[in-house]
Amino acid sequence: MSYPAQSEFTQPQFEQRPESPAPQSPVGGLAIAALIVGGSAFVLGWMIGVGFVLGLAGIVLGILALRTTSGRVFGVIGLVLSAIATLTNIVAMFVFAVFLGGSLSLFADGVSAEFGDAQSALTFAPVSTPCYGFDGPAHYVNNLPEADVAACASRLELWGEVTPDGEVLSTGVGAIFGTVGVEPIRVQTSDAMTPADTVDEMVQALSLDYLPAMGTVESLLEPITLDGVAANLTRIDSDAEFTELKAVITARAPAAYQTANGPVQYFVISVVLPDEVGQTDADEERILSELISTWTWQ
Repeated sequence: MSYPAQSEFTQPQFEQRPESPAPQSPVGGLAIAALIVGGSAFVLGWMIGVGFVLGLAGIVLGILALRTTSGRVFGVIGLVLSAIATLTNIVAMFVFAVFLGGSLSLFADGVSAEFGDAQSALTFAPVSTPCYGFDGPAHYVNNLPEADVAACASRLELWGEVTPDGEVLSTGVGAIFGTVGVEPIRVQTSDAMTPADTVDEMVQALSLDYLPAMGTVESLLEPITLDGVAANLTRIDSDAEFTELKAVITARAPAAYQTANGPVQYFVISVVLPDEVGQTDADEERILSELISTWTWQ
């Protein structure tokens, strides 16, 4: 029996299969969470509080993701986005705080002005009669009848209400708590009161009953001038409730004025100022000094 030569045998051919790639590790849940939270924080970073909380959460998740063996890229991205969002929110909160502080300041000023605190920034309005003129507080009501104004009388009234803490609030309605008034004295009457026709003599005559009726006289004779003409200021300590200042100015005009009620030359100017909300001693003195400095004989 013969056998074929060895060379005749065909060597078996084996197909070589390619090697399979090494399996990749799946991305961890922490990395995915860091990416999602960081992206949300980045989008909502301008929202006060929301962006800040999400940013901090994203930073924590990003740091935890970096400690794992998978998903470090996602962790880095989430960490960066979260850090940017946190810084953005801090800046937004700072800007909001500055804006809110300014708005509250303006709101407080507005409320203060609405409820009478505007008295600390007093404004004045001119008062005019055929005999004289002066500037009085603009928030006082000037509604004297025209016949009285023509007779050289004036009366500004502060209408207000009392607050629960006992202070007078200027409202324009309610009751009268303050006045700035000018009362002319007819020559016939002044001649009988002042035979020597001097301001001091008129003050002494008024001190008998008129001035004591207003309160306790603190300073009877205090020389001043009205439009260059000698006059007198009397300060009175009032015992009336809510009244802060009382003053009476006695003045003699350079010449007699003819009015419908007869000739007048002496004038008694009374100033009664209450303890208003927002009113300071400087404001009260300013009302009095404004009247004196702006007084003009016609």
